[in-house]
Amino acid sequence: MNEKRFEEAIQLRGRSKFTWSDVINDALHRSFENNWNMYKLLAYQKPSQTQISPIDSSSVFGISERTLHGHTECGGSGGRYERSGALSGPGHRVYIVSDGFEGLANGEVILNIGMFEEETITCPSSCMEKLVENLKKFNIQSLLVVGGFEAYEGILQLVEARGRYDELCIPMCIIPATISNNVPGTDFSLGADTAVNAAMGSCDKIKQSATGTKRRVFVVETMGGFCGYLATYTGIAVGADAAYIFEESFNIHDLKTNVEHLTEKMKKDIQRGLVLRNEKCHEQYNTDFIYKLYSAEGKGVFDCRVNVLGHLQQGGVPTPFDRNYGTKLGVRAVQWLTEKMTSTFRQGENQTSLSQEQYNSVTCRDLIQLKCFDSDFIIEEFNLSRVFANSPDTACVIGLQKKVLSYSPVTELKDQTDFEHRMPKVQWWINLRLMLKMLAKYQTSFDEYVPGEIEHVTSRSLSVDTGF
Repeated sequence: MNEKRFEEAIQLRGRSKFTWSDVINDALHRSFENNWNMYKLLAYQKPSQTQISPIDSSSVFGISERTLHGHTECGGSGGRYERSGALSGPGHRVYIVSDGFEGLANGEVILNIGMFEEETITCPSSCMEKLVENLKKFNIQSLLVVGGFEAYEGILQLVEARGRYDELCIPMCIIPATISNNVPGTDFSLGADTAVNAAMGSCDKIKQSATGTKRRVFVVETMGGFCGYLATYTGIAVGADAAYIFEESFNIHDLKTNVEHLTEKMKKDIQRGLVLRNEKCHEQYNTDFIYKLYSAEGKGVFDCRVNVLGHLQQGGVPTPFDRNYGTKLGVRAVQWLTEKMTSTFRQGENQTSLSQEQYNSVTCRDLIQLKCFDSDFIIEEFNLSRVFANSPDTACVIGLQKKVLSYSPVTELKDQTDFEHRMPKVQWWINLRLMLKMLAKYQTSFDEYVPGEIEHVTSRSLSVDTGF
């Protein structure tokens, strides 16, 4: 520092302690230098004076997203500023689409950042023609979609329709944002951590409300659709006696065993119990059934209360993890889209011979038809400058997988997806559920636990993100 070698000092900056937050930060940006560069990118943003490609109004982004305040992307608002800042720098023209795919089909497109309407869940297959028409109208050359499983499914439909519409041959990126954490291609969705904290806080208050009451059991219903991530992680955080989820089937005998176990604990030193139930864990054994079962079987030993958290788990103030996570995903998604647009940009020839109106309206299919009607036209001469991306790796989900920031093509994720129940076929957090039994004082054996596997780790394998 005395020698004013500041750049070298930044490169040498390391971690002073090892925490979970450090693990996430290392997964996205393995050094203080990269985080510092990202801060400078956002804090000292200056609009670009040049376009990154020769095409008129180049690098046009369409950002389709839900309302980030009060909808299912709990805690997702942290990435909005970062996306807008990262987009404006390289000279992109940014359009915001409210109300998701349906909004794009209806032309609800505004320039720059504005107010957002709440999205109705509509897949593009029901409005494909209008959607493609507006992509062409606004000359949109890439899509950044922020949302949950509907966003993932919608982009997959757009990719599968590329063979019919040239306008869909553009880079597309999905930032997974849902409290359900059910989007394939990532271990964590934006907002899931905030939702777990909200559910945990509610459960803590519920237990505290029974401080003056002896022997009381609470049955609490969480959200998440068919995905049991929210119930499982909240259960581990609050030390729940049981957490019923769809991924781990159960029957009446399992319920009876849980009630008997809790009854025995209540007869000793335990004064309060907590049972969590995912909202769609079982069609017949709903929250009311479980409440009545515990009330009847525990009669004379404990009384029972039921609570449905509902939309208390949505909205609220994002946690520090979600703020930082949203920031980094937003910036990395924009950088990835910019790179894909640059690499898939096709330089046309003789494009100045067309009027602006013709230039904005002609597609590759039009050119083929044009040649059929007039033999004097040569297709190569009117091959307009545009982005043309039709390979599988140009439509991806950006996410965190095993401490690595990854870009997973939606076409590859299709085989890993349970579309009926709207979640991945394999859930990485299932192995953590044995911890619930241990916390609830069940007789468990360590042989049941899934042992860890030693993997050879190098600087490159630790993170594929090379920074700036």
